Amino acid sequence: MVSDWDQARREHPRERTVMLSDASNVELDRINALAQERRAQAGELGAHSVELPDRAYGLSAGDEVIFTAALRQPGRPRVENGTLGTVTEAAEKSRLSIETKGRHAREVQLDTEEFSDLRLSYAQHVYKAQGRTVDRAFVLTGGWQTDRERAYVALTRARERTDIYVSREDLGEQGMDAGAIERLGEAMTKTHAQEPSIATAAVRERESEVAQLMRESEEHNRERDVGFEMQ
Repeated sequence: MVSDWDQARREHPRERTVMLSDASNVELDRINALAQERRAQAGELGAHSVELPDRAYGLSAGDEVIFTAALRQPGRPRVENGTLGTVTEAAEKSRLSIETKGRHAREVQLDTEEFSDLRLSYAQHVYKAQGRTVDRAFVLTGGWQTDRERAYVALTRARERTDIYVSREDLGEQGMDAGAIERLGEAMTKTHAQEPSIATAAVRERESEVAQLMRESEEHNRERDVGFEMQ
């Protein structure tokens, strides 16, 4: 997936691309580190890197990032959780300058020893990408956490093309590719959405009332020797 993403962005530099996954943050960090390595090899990043606590990578000038918590600085507008940005300078030991994107784009300076809630954004979790639109998306899915809600978000981000990547190890090898694709489809139709208990109780009560009315109708029709068919 990283190789395909790298090739696509090189061949079509004006297109907006993103890698998406419903996997864990550990997997996201692994994907992002591989993507960052590709950009560094191409000479697209600055030489100096600022380390991030609990991350397998640092940040250099040119890196694309996402804020994973709100940044509050006295006397300045808050940078919201989920804001995207580009590192414009990585200075000294822990100082970063980041040009944020979006409606309220601006440059912010921060010290990673005081604020380190940042992650590379070459690959994002599907829920962080809600509301985002790109030209092409690369989606890694099919694990135990895959469901209808995550699949819908992941597969509706791109205007032009979406490439889906799955692991046979996750889906099982029985039936090989045909069987694996069927199991992926089954996973994408399951829902983990929470339904209010009061709504569930009301539905069950209504279903019980309908069932009772159906039984009474059937009995009534049998008594009159009238055929009954439910459409």
